[in-house]
Amino acid sequence: MVERDVSLVDQPDVSALTPEAQPVALAAAAIYARHTRPWLIGLLAHGSALKGGYIPGCSDVDLQLYLRAEAFDDDSRLPLAVGLAIQRDLARIPLGPFNYIQCYALPPHPRLGWVGPIPGAYHMILGRLPRPEATASDLRDAARRALDGTRPTPAYIADGMLTYSLARLERHAGVLCTDVWPCVYHILTLAESDPIAMWRLAKPDAIARLPESADVRAKAGRFLQTVQSAFAGRRSAARYVAVIDEGVNLRSAVAGWYRARIADGIDYTETSA
Repeated sequence: MVERDVSLVDQPDVSALTPEAQPVALAAAAIYARHTRPWLIGLLAHGSALKGGYIPGCSDVDLQLYLRAEAFDDDSRLPLAVGLAIQRDLARIPLGPFNYIQCYALPPHPRLGWVGPIPGAYHMILGRLPRPEATASDLRDAARRALDGTRPTPAYIADGMLTYSLARLERHAGVLCTDVWPCVYHILTLAESDPIAMWRLAKPDAIARLPESADVRAKAGRFLQTVQSAFAGRRSAARYVAVIDEGVNLRSAVAGWYRARIADGIDYTETSA
């Protein structure tokens, strides 16, 4: 049987998402489907909008849009006219407690360095998944690549501290969050015997599973509390600076934990660290 792409009669299914994310994802799905219908294969949701544990004012609704190869130009991008039309319609969606909608348009075949969706950690809103799911081995390889290159302070943070605007500082803090949280799951990927199960955990549950060595668990807990406080109330430079400070501290702890394990000769190609 040949798998078909999304048809005009297909209805989005957002039932697995958190109640707060469902109206956002439903409206976004209709927009993506309308503007990409000739190429649309599938649309999935992942992240805290699905697993729970989202941070009001900070977390996004994470989506991946799978399109046939002919949708993309030579630079692997959608035509600008399509993107602008989508943007105009997305701007009308009330986001509720979420900060923004994040969506990547992807071809059927994986790009170099991309890991497939993690079993049990994504939900198909429309259509089908055209590529293989991630395996435990895929996740371990990705974790090693990420942690091998982890430095405490990202370049955009170091360079950005010389320029001030509250909106820019808020953005730096938010982008750092998207860099920091995967580090938590990368550690669990290498420290636990079932990395797929670890990626299904919401942030508080993932933090509870972190090793206590190098203060990784304690620093992750402080980072979560700092982010929740910073994005819950009035916009404040001091709060965003605190997010950046705690985020860099956590990245430093993660890098230290990984270096120590490598120095101890731990083989992360095994099924358990």
